[in-house]
Amino acid sequence: METFMLRWVVIFALLAGCEPADRAVGSTALGLAQESSCAGLQRAHVRVCPDTPACPTVIARLREHRCPELSAFGEGCAEDGDCESAVCLQSALGAVCTKPCAQDCPPDWVCRAVEIGPRRLVSLCIPFRDVYCVPCVSDDSCGEPGDRCTPIGGASYCTRDCTSEPCPLEFECAEVGPTFRQCIPVSGNCPGCIDRDQDDYGIGADCLGLDCDDSDPSIRPDGTESCNGRDDNCDGTVDEGCTPSR
Repeated sequence: METFMLRWVVIFALLAGCEPADRAVGSTALGLAQESSCAGLQRAHVRVCPDTPACPTVIARLREHRCPELSAFGEGCAEDGDCESAVCLQSALGAVCTKPCAQDCPPDWVCRAVEIGPRRLVSLCIPFRDVYCVPCVSDDSCGEPGDRCTPIGGASYCTRDCTSEPCPLEFECAEVGPTFRQCIPVSGNCPGCIDRDQDDYGIGADCLGLDCDDSDPSIRPDGTESCNGRDDNCDGTVDEGCTPSR
C-alpha cells in the first residue's frame, strides 16, 4: 500500500501546474499508462525533457511511433517541442535547439544555468555571443569569475577569461590590463550595433560605421554639412564650404 501511494504522490508532483490528469501523457518511466498517440507523447516530451530521467524513454517512444522527427542540437526550431532537448533557444544565431551540458559544449558555446520553468534550473549550452560581447557597465555584470567588462571599439563589453580555455572562432586571447587574458573579437568590434539615435551608425560590427554624435540622428558620416557650427558629416571639420558671415 505504501508503494502504491508513493507512486501517485510522485505522479501528482510531476503534474502540478501542468495539464489535467485526464489529459496527462504517460510512459513507463513516469509510472503512467502506456501512451500510443504522437500528440500525447509530444506533450510528455515537452513536460519531462531535458532534465528528468523520463526524457530518454519519451524520446525513444516518439521514434518508435514514427512521430515527426525532432531537431538535434544547433538545428533551427520554432518551438520547444521541435527539439530533442525540448528547449528552443532564442539566441544571437536565431531560434536554435540547445542541449543540457556539464561544461561539455562546443567551442563556440558556453555552459550556463538557465531557468526553463518554475523551480526548474537546467545547465544548457548557450551561444558564446549570447553571453559574451554584450554591453556591460562593470565586471560584476559579466557573470563568471575571471570575466571582465572590457573596452572594445569604443564601448564596454563582457569578455571571457581565456587563461585556461581556448577562445572560439573569430576571437583571440589577448592581454587586458596587466593581469588578465580575455577573448577579444579579432575584428576589433563586437557583433551588434549600439545606436542610441537610431541612424544605423554607432559602435559595433553591425553598424554602418562610427557615429561622432550618437545623440543626434542628423549627425552621421553620410550626413549633409550645414552652416550651423557643427560637424554634420563626422569628417572632423566644422562648416566646411561655408562662407563666413560678415
